[in-house]
Order: sequence, then structure tokens, then C-alpha cells
Amino acid sequence: MKQCTWCKGRGRRSEFDRDETCTSCNGSGYDRCSWCSGTGQVKCKTCDGKGNLKAFVELTVTWVNHAEDYISETSFPKELILNVQGQVAYQEENPRVFPINHVNDGALCNASNQFVQKHKTGFPNERILKQRQILRVIPIGCVKYEWKDKLDECFVYGYEHKVYFKDYPQKCCCCTIL
Repeated sequence: MKQCTWCKGRGRRSEFDRDETCTSCNGSGYDRCSWCSGTGQVKCKTCDGKGNLKAFVELTVTWVNHAEDYISETSFPKELILNVQGQVAYQEENPRVFPINHVNDGALCNASNQFVQKHKTGFPNERILKQRQILRVIPIGCVKYEWKDKLDECFVYGYEHKVYFKDYPQKCCCCTIL
């Protein structure tokens, strides 16, 4: 508490030869608190003194798609195969999929089994909602050619008929492969 500055803590003031109760402190001798106006309570700025707050719980859900790719053994660059269209030979989409085991490619069946096992145990803090397996067949044609008495090969791949040369034989700016 702070002493009244008008009456110097006496609670009374003398004006014009009269001794009267101090009008600033109402005779208490103390100044009124400017924060609480003398009530001893401060109004909450968050709820504006009403005592009620609106609150909410925010939930953030993150969806993650764990995709795996297997490409059969080939000397062809694998990153090129991933970017072309193929024909879907088998597709399965269920809450849980089973490994592919009905094709003649043992390495493919093994890779499918490894992917299913990995996804079953590999993400313990995540819940699997749905799984999908797609087996695509992508055509790759090997073209043997001779250029300036040198035998070499190039590849035509995908249904877009993209062409890949390991070492393109001519380095000029006006060639177009159709």
C-alpha cells in the first residue's frame, strides 16, 4: 500500500482553515491501487473477467505412403524404367496384401515377400490402412546397329517408345530420334 500523496497518510486535509476528510483517499490515508481500483482483484485480460475460456484440441494427421520398387535384373538404367508406362499384369489393393507367388520369376516373388514383411514390421509407430501391389510389364527392345563400322546397341522402351543410347554415336545439334 502506498501513502496518500494529498493528505500525507493522515486521512484528513486542512483547507481554508477547516479540517476535512481527504477526498483522495476517503480518510484511509492510502492511495487507491490503479490496477485493481482498490478491490484487490485484477481483471483477467484473457477472459475479460468473465471466468470462461473457449478452448479446443488440435489434431494433426499425417498420411505417409511407403512405396517400394523392384525392377528385374537388366543392364538397362533402372531410373529410366520408373518414368514410363507399362501394362498392368497384376494389381491387388486390400487392407493387407499377400506376397506375389504365382509368377515364374523367383526374384520377383522374393522381392514381393520382402516388401510385405518389411511393411508388416518396419513402421511400428504407424498404422496400415491399405496396401497395394502393382506388377507392371514394361517393354524394352534392344536394337543392334552399325555406325561408321562400329557395332553397338540402343534401347526402345515403354509404351511411349522412348529411346536410350548408352553412348550416342553422333554429337551434333540437329539429330532427332523418331
